[in-house]
Amino acid sequence: MKKGFTLTELLAVIAILSILVLLAVPNIIKIYNDSTKSAMEVQENQILDASNLYVTDYCTRRINSTYVCPSSYTTGTTIKYICLNDITSKGYIENIKYKASNCSGVIVYDSDGKNGKTYLYCGAGPNYTYKTEGAPNTSEFNKCSFW
Repeated sequence: MKKGFTLTELLAVIAILSILVLLAVPNIIKIYNDSTKSAMEVQENQILDASNLYVTDYCTRRINSTYVCPSSYTTGTTIKYICLNDITSKGYIENIKYKASNCSGVIVYDSDGKNGKTYLYCGAGPNYTYKTEGAPNTSEFNKCSFW
């Protein structure tokens, strides 16, 4: 009596495993993409917090007279904004990356400077690898450097 598996048994096992892989892989990819998007949303909130500190230090309660509030925040009547590169260059937050792409961005405040929203643009435009949902066109923020 021989011990082992027949070709039919091996093909059946391979077929069952293939079906399981076909069912599992799309779900795993979806979970990965959802977690990456959630991580970017957390980073957007951290950027907003850093921007609020930056505005406090440079615009509302200036640390000293050498700290100058950006003109994008002071001269806008209906829209005030801070460029992400202003915050990163002053050390309020590290450079932001999405997968292997560098990110640029803007923090937009309402006219009284109270409520802010972060918009990130990662990768090379106009086909960004990540772009905050509802992000406006970068041409509206001519004082920021986008790639």
